Formats: sequence, C-alpha cells, structure tokens
Amino acid sequence: MMSELGPRVAPGIGPWGQRQAGPVRIRLGAGIWPHGGVNADAFRACFTGYLLDGSFCAPQKLNHEVGAMVCTGIHGGFLVAQGQRIDQPRTERRPWLAPRLGGRFSWTPETGGLVEFNLGIFFPLFRDTFLFEQPRCC
Repeated sequence: MMSELGPRVAPGIGPWGQRQAGPVRIRLGAGIWPHGGVNADAFRACFTGYLLDGSFCAPQKLNHEVGAMVCTGIHGGFLVAQGQRIDQPRTERRPWLAPRLGGRFSWTPETGGLVEFNLGIFFPLFRDTFLFEQPRCC
C-alpha cells in the first residue's frame, strides 16, 4: 500500500447569490472543485469536491468603486476520489465539512459590471486517507 498528499491549492467554480441583511451580507453558493490528479510513482488518483457554501460577510466601502469584505462561513458536501492507472480502480465518496475564513475585494466600475477577488482558508473537520491497494507492478 502507498499514500500520497493531495494538491495544496484547489481553485473551483460555481454560482453564488448574495442578500443584504442589515449591515451583513449573506452569501450562498454551490461549487465544484476539480482538484486534479495526484501521482504516486506510476499510479494516479483524481479528487473532485462538490460543495455548498454559506457565508456571512461584513462589507466595507474603500471608495466609490472599490469594496472589501471579511467573511466567515462553512463548506459542506462531498469529496470524490478516483483511482487511475491501477488494476481494479475504485471510486470513493466521503463527506466534507469545513469552516472557513476569508476576504473579498470587489471593483464595481461606474460603467457597470463587477470584478471580485476571493481569498480564504478552510479547516476540514475530518480528513480521510486514500490508499492504493495492491498496485500493478511496473
């Protein structure tokens, strides 16, 4: 058996919505995080996250076009792991739950539109180890 660490940076894509509730913005979204593959010798595994996201943000206007928000929230969903380039590859699904902290910078030009940059960190509440069992010999 052998194990390998997953990627450290995992960009994702998905729709989100936002609602103002007094001084706080509530943001809800859904996303897919195609984490890509991880190689261990000649073997490979791919990981994909399917997540829902809920956040509470405190907006701050920096000037008439630029704003910033500090946000806290939680990711929930599941992680799919798929073995590749091995005999008898399997697919496993595991639950995912992770509180997160982050920030957003936004630019809303007077001509219309929105450009937003999101940064954040999350803290998984549980972690799974995925192993290659009985790998194919080279």
